[in-house]
Amino acid sequence: VVINSGESIDNRAFEDCSTLTSITILDGVTSIGFNAFEYCSSLTSITIPASVTSIGSDAFYYCSSLTIYCKAASKPSGWGSNWNNGRPVVWNSNNNDVASDGYIYYVDENGIRYALKEGSATVAIQSEGLSGDIEIPSSISYKGNAYTVTSIGSSAFYNCSSLTSITIPDSVTSIGSSAFYNCSSLTSITIPDSVTSIGSYAFRGCSSLTSIIIPDSVTSIGSYAFYNCSSLTSITIPSSVTSIGSYAFYNCSSLEKIEVEKGNSVYHSEGNCLINTTTKTLIVGCKNSVIPDDGSVTSIGSYAFYGCSSLTSITIPSSVTSIGSYAFYGCGSLTSITIPDSVTSIGSYAFYGCGSLTSITIPDSVTSIGSDAFDNCSSLESVTFGENSQLESIGSSAFSGCSSLTIITIPDSVTSIGSSAFIGCSSLTSVNFGENSQLESIGSAAFDNCSSLESVTFGENSQLESIGDWAFRDCSSLTSITIPDSVTSIGSYAFSGCSSLTSIIIPDSVTSIGREAFYNCSSLISINIPNSITSIGGSAFSGCSSLTSIIIPDSVTSIGSSAFRGCSSLTSITIPDSVTSIGSYAFYNCSSLTSITIPSSVTSIGFYAFYNCSSLTSITIPSSVTSIGSYAFYNCSSLTSITIPDSVTSIYSSAFSYCSSLTSVIFENTQGWWRSSSSSATSGTSISSSDLADPAKAAKYLTDTYYGYNWKRG
Repeated sequence: VVINSGESIDNRAFEDCSTLTSITILDGVTSIGFNAFEYCSSLTSITIPASVTSIGSDAFYYCSSLTIYCKAASKPSGWGSNWNNGRPVVWNSNNNDVASDGYIYYVDENGIRYALKEGSATVAIQSEGLSGDIEIPSSISYKGNAYTVTSIGSSAFYNCSSLTSITIPDSVTSIGSSAFYNCSSLTSITIPDSVTSIGSYAFRGCSSLTSIIIPDSVTSIGSYAFYNCSSLTSITIPSSVTSIGSYAFYNCSSLEKIEVEKGNSVYHSEGNCLINTTTKTLIVGCKNSVIPDDGSVTSIGSYAFYGCSSLTSITIPSSVTSIGSYAFYGCGSLTSITIPDSVTSIGSYAFYGCGSLTSITIPDSVTSIGSDAFDNCSSLESVTFGENSQLESIGSSAFSGCSSLTIITIPDSVTSIGSSAFIGCSSLTSVNFGENSQLESIGSAAFDNCSSLESVTFGENSQLESIGDWAFRDCSSLTSITIPDSVTSIGSYAFSGCSSLTSIIIPDSVTSIGREAFYNCSSLISINIPNSITSIGGSAFSGCSSLTSIIIPDSVTSIGSSAFRGCSSLTSITIPDSVTSIGSYAFYNCSSLTSITIPSSVTSIGFYAFYNCSSLTSITIPSSVTSIGSYAFYNCSSLTSITIPDSVTSIYSSAFSYCSSLTSVIFENTQGWWRSSSSSATSGTSISSSDLADPAKAAKYLTDTYYGYNWKRG
């Protein structure tokens, strides 16, 4: 590509041109727009003429192989602060080779790029298009000077997915982090005896690499160095290695053999297990591992068997006290495992996705099960806890998605069940809590969508205090539940969608019912609300279409919006004097409600409050009410008469529209009424006092003539 004099390079002009390898910008070009060359990952060099006075921000974003040559001696003021995105720059390039980072960048005849400095050469970031078999020389010559190749730089061959083999010379002492990251076609590599360190992520994603020889010179292997080398079948750790970073061999799913050479002071191997001798931690295992029972292993480390999809069974010796996070993650062929009495903790995601595991026994010694520990163990049918279990906590999502689990008894020692602990256990029919259960809280969504759950049993001495939001949501087979006397709060959506629930007893200890707590419990016929309740949350009983009657105790001060919306079988309700407000949509579509008494404590009736209560024949509005919301009595087609007390000063639009039987409206005060299309107006068109004195005319005005207006007085 050639950019001619007088032209400009627009914003994002060459964005995502990942195969662009060459571009020439001629003198006379003055501007380069923002993100102009973003993701031009194959572009290795570009020369910017002195005529360019403006370069936008991120112009060379993610040009990972690029060196920028500028004819200007320094950055012009019109170039953005992040114009080069950290790529090396050579200023005064007509007379200078040295880039802003102090290196000379040079590409040899084989297309390999080097960074040169003080007699040494580092293999720099290459074009992602580099392919085939590569041989790196021990030295290169540039302008008559020799440079010894001493290192493979960080990200040097990053994402060179067509690279098949590489030969590294004896002069190289280090392989940088991410050096061969995602070289997915790389089948072989020879690391010379001169190399002392292998950087983090160095061979991550080299999924075709079947074997590798680590020479005796290497002392450290970085974190994730061989992560996801899914074809690697064996590893041998030399005696020289004293440091292996976290997850160095994580997800090497084909690994069959693990060996540490004798004489290593930090690590040893036994039974195809890589073990830290000092900490007694099993770091890496494979499908052929047999964990030694000689006391040399006390913990299964994090990610130790991660992704060992061919592992079918394993015995954990009695010396082991902890199973680390992700230890057996994704071991999809694991059908059985025995956890000894010595184990006290099971880490997060420890057995996640072990889809062939059918049963597990948690020994008495275990005090905690981490989050997602058995998540997605879809074949797990039974979980057994010992009679003297010391288990205190079940982590969030611990058994999430265990769709074959049918019954579970929670030990008395458990004090907390985390959020989503059993979410989606669609075959779970029964949950039992012991007589002396110490459980204090059921986390949010703990049993959400357990669609086969029929019974939940709490012991007489239950210590349960709170039922979290969504705790039993969509447990559509649950027919009844007795909430312990110790419970003080029922969270929002706690029993939402429990469509088979017919009755529920809420104890006197409960002080609040959360929003949508019993939403769409369409089979719920009766419920008692104790005197301890002070508020009924929004939509708390919305959609309880079988509920016929309900008594609200004197303790309740507010009825939330949509609290009883869609309770189409509700025929009567008593609202106590303690209630001061009836929320919007509170009794929306309660089509069987025939009468209701609003107490003198209520000051406002929310919009849509009694919308479509088509069987409502009479209602008394007390003298305490000052406003009636929009659509409050819309389509109350059986309502024949109503009295508007002197206290009411606002009736909002459509409050009584479609009340087709309403023929008499008595205004206790007919003076000073006016109407406006705006609800916030402070004045409007006056309504005749004499007309309002006529109940028939007043009814006609409210339901028809002026129904779409907001009425106000004063």
